[in-house]
Amino acid sequence: MDTISPREWILAASEQLYKDAQNPNANSANTNNQESENFFSASAISTKEEAQREASIILCHCLNIDKIQLRIKDSFPCTQEQREKLKQSLERRAQGEPMAYIFGEKEFFGIDFKVNKHTLIPRPETEHLVEEALNYSKEENLRILDLGCGSGCIGISILKNRTTWQATLVDISPEALTIAKENARNLSLEERALFLLEDFSHENFYTKLPQVDILISNPPYIPQDEYEKLHISVKNHEPEIALVSRDSFCLTKDEFSKGLMHIQSLIKLAEKVLKPQGLLLIEHGYNQAEECRKLCNTDHWESVSSGRDYASIERYLKAVRKEI
Repeated sequence: MDTISPREWILAASEQLYKDAQNPNANSANTNNQESENFFSASAISTKEEAQREASIILCHCLNIDKIQLRIKDSFPCTQEQREKLKQSLERRAQGEPMAYIFGEKEFFGIDFKVNKHTLIPRPETEHLVEEALNYSKEENLRILDLGCGSGCIGISILKNRTTWQATLVDISPEALTIAKENARNLSLEERALFLLEDFSHENFYTKLPQVDILISNPPYIPQDEYEKLHISVKNHEPEIALVSRDSFCLTKDEFSKGLMHIQSLIKLAEKVLKPQGLLLIEHGYNQAEECRKLCNTDHWESVSSGRDYASIERYLKAVRKEI
């Protein structure tokens, strides 16, 4: 069996990754787009240090070794199959494909979730939604509704931490829903999860739903013009249907709100299916907080506020359903 020197391989691989990342025709990010800079550029390689870190991650994954082993050993056995896997992984990353898709999984809220090109890659900022839901109540037998569930990371993370709660997870993509079901099954949570293949923005969708205690969602909210400016690692790999939303006519202002069609649909849906004192949690774009709060400026809502992400940007809407 052949061997491989981790130091030599990481040096050569990181140089190639960094070189490819600097190619303006392949991997350049649009630095004029604040959304891309603040949230959706996590897959971009902007420094040589990042390239070395990613090369190290690829090597550990393909050889099934940990970071400590990588530091203390000068060489590792490496089969021809592993060398081919290293080569393919490096080529895919050099083309801007996110690491999560290359490895087929992504950690979220301490859980490894399967992901693929049909699901958004779970991001740390979205964990705030899970935390808010878990802090809302420790009562037993609550029901949550996760709309646009993708990999299922939000709803499944909640079920993992609340062993008597139940969840309905909804997505418009059959491929994404298949992954969500697999993630629930891998954690032995499928008996407490109901999966629906539906378009939650449809006007009569609420008739298919039970009353719920928490409605939670990371919906599409990127306007089309901003989507075009996102980094290639997002725009060329993550599903557009899970990212882009059309403009919505906001009744609180005599103008259209960019990218808020799905969020407006969610709020209207929540007015029908949330129990009194039920909790609404919706992730939104970096500049949409005020408009989202205004959409809740009706007799149905109280305690309307915005939560901030790790960069202190208002990132999600939080509201409580009024007693009627």
